[in-house]
Amino acid sequence: MAREQNNTDNIIQLIKDKFPAFIGKVETVLDETIVILSKDAASGVLTLCQFLHDQPDISFDYLAFVTAVDTSSYTPLPEHGCRYELVYQLFSMSKGCHLRLKLPLDEQDGELKIDSVTPVWKSAEFYENEVFDMFGVHFEGHPDLRRMYMPENWEGHPLRKDYPLKGRQ
Repeated sequence: MAREQNNTDNIIQLIKDKFPAFIGKVETVLDETIVILSKDAASGVLTLCQFLHDQPDISFDYLAFVTAVDTSSYTPLPEHGCRYELVYQLFSMSKGCHLRLKLPLDEQDGELKIDSVTPVWKSAEFYENEVFDMFGVHFEGHPDLRRMYMPENWEGHPLRKDYPLKGRQ
């Protein structure tokens, strides 16, 4: 456990040095390090992820998942004030440590948009399709963004808190 914490502390410092405007807050919950990114990080998430993947001292070579959270029913709302958060769970095989990134996401012109991280981790293709289908996040640069679970003609995104409990008739 101490080895992972030391690695994580070094990783956080590297991120702070390279991307000082991207770090909002760092938390540890149940021995899991969570980096809550600033809203500014949305424009550079692909660059940040590429750095986390390629940097030899870090080497997050495994993307465990990408998901989203609709925080609209949280009391109080998260400090960043955004309704949505994207969550990236990373793992470094060589360093043996986990890192969770939470990225606040604002709607712009009624849409949620963010760069795809599929150029960094091919496995993101599946997760980003799922987040698109369930939350309506458009991943710019995704090779094949489409619905996974809901029919193509389905209206809405079922994991948003404002989606009707009984679905749309």
